[in-house]
Parts: sequence; structure tokens; C-alpha cells
Amino acid sequence: MTQIYARTNEDLTAIVKGLDVNPADYILAVGGSGDQAFALLENAKRVLAVDAEDQQVCHMRQLMEHLQEGDYKGFLEARLGGYDPCIFVNEPDMSDLFKWEMTQGTKYFDKSRLDRIRRKLDVLDIRKENILDVVKSEKGFNKIYLSNAFARGPVTYEDLPLALQIVEQKLPLNGLVYASNGETISEFLDECNLYIDEFLTYLARDEGWHPIVLRKIEGVRK
Repeated sequence: MTQIYARTNEDLTAIVKGLDVNPADYILAVGGSGDQAFALLENAKRVLAVDAEDQQVCHMRQLMEHLQEGDYKGFLEARLGGYDPCIFVNEPDMSDLFKWEMTQGTKYFDKSRLDRIRRKLDVLDIRKENILDVVKSEKGFNKIYLSNAFARGPVTYEDLPLALQIVEQKLPLNGLVYASNGETISEFLDECNLYIDEFLTYLARDEGWHPIVLRKIEGVRK
């Protein structure tokens, strides 16, 4: 079985609150497990989820197919996958994990929420692409969910200053960026006009990560 990120270990509620998602938003999102993109889709106008890895794109599309068919059990089973970011799953453990996923593990993706997400699948686009390339080429978005792709993914630590400048240039005023690795991102903010939104960063608190929410505002740093 191919090892994939089958479900996120980030706090989906924190992500949605941190990006202050509303019905006018077009959000670019790092794909990964797809959990974040589906969570954002519930209240956004449109979501574009991208990942540079074939297996992650296939996984997201599989989840989307389950939702299209109303197969919520299949959606939850697929999120067990063969690999969790924290643990390897042995076959004998799958039944117990599924029971957990159907109770504690799916408090976010309950039936009513999945119903709402299912009704909006026509405004979810899934592509195999590098997130920074999409930022450069896409138009009309106003928010970006990065996870930890900057400094741990396709954008290296050394590339961060230029990458953040590109994000700044492409975002509209008051556009938002959510990054899970906030401690790393904050090292480079002196070089661009992205500022920490203290209130949204507070709302985005996540016990397992150190997220940061950035807002583009007018003005030039000295």
C-alpha cells in the first residue's frame, strides 16, 4: 500500500477560524490529506486544492468521489488510509481505528457538515501542482492556506523571503495567509508587507502546531 497522508493532524476548526472563512472567499490551499480543503469549502465561495505529489492528489479525488456518491462511511474509511502522520497502521488495528474514526476522530466531519460540503463540491478544484506556482499564476483568490509547505515542502527555508514577497504581491489588500509553522515564517516578515493578524492568530491556536495568520495591508516596512 502506498504511504500517504490520509488525514490531517492539524486542528480544522483552528484553520477555518484563523482564515475567517466567509461566502465571498476564493481560497488556495495546500492539499495534503484533503481534510483542510473540504473544511474550508463548507463556507467559502471556491477552493483550489493543490499538491505536488500524485498520491495525495489521488487521495483527495477519492475522498471527493465518496462525498459525491453520499458514501460518508467510505469517506471516513479512506481517511484511515495506510499511513497517519503520527503512526503506522497495522492491518489488525484497522477495525479499532475505524471505530475511533467514526466517533472521536470524526467530530469535525459529522453528517450534517458532510452534507453541506457535498452540496458545494462543484466549486472545489483539485490539481497536481506546486502551491507557489499556483500563487504566481492564479487570479482572483484572497486567502491562502499553506500548512507547513513553506520551509518544509516545495519552498525551502532559503527560498522563504522570495516566496513571501511573491505571496504579498499576488494577494489583494486585506488578503490572508494561514501557515502552520508560524515560528519559522515570522522570521522573514521584515522583508514584506505581510503583518501578523493578532486576533486571527489567537483564534487559530492549535495544540500541536504554532500557526500564524498574516494579513496584507498598505504601507512599506522601514
